[in-house]
Amino acid sequence: MIIAIHILGKLLDFSSERAWHRFVTGNLFTNGQFLERSRSNRRCRALRWAMKWIRHELAKRGHHHAYVVVDSLPLPLCHAARRDRVKRFQGIADIGYCASKKQWYDGWKLHLQVTDQGLPMGYVVTEASCHDRIAAESVMTQIPHPLSPRGQRVH
Repeated sequence: MIIAIHILGKLLDFSSERAWHRFVTGNLFTNGQFLERSRSNRRCRALRWAMKWIRHELAKRGHHHAYVVVDSLPLPLCHAARRDRVKRFQGIADIGYCASKKQWYDGWKLHLQVTDQGLPMGYVVTEASCHDRIAAESVMTQIPHPLSPRGQRVH
């Protein structure tokens, strides 16, 4: 039941755990039979591995989607002007180039596999300098798909 309530909160686009818990206790469990907020949030975080496994099994057994899209987006830590002053993630984050913004940044890159219905099926966070083709191959191995991977042309 916790997993179903957590997924419903994600589908209804609640951005904070606190707001979602207030909604659940005020509308779904008005008799006070639901977990307190901190315990509910801890339980949801502890069950993330189960939700990932369920998603993987559904994708493996269920109907296959017409296509999947693998794309990347930058996760910038800071802009180039502050690169030398930020020391917290030195050695972890590196320098990457965002072609759509035509600028360099320090940080990471998120590679996301999305179905034709908009459901995220797999992801990988890499260093910012990682080539999209290499990361796309590792994302595509997370969820089996019968079609051969076709991505956008990367320059």
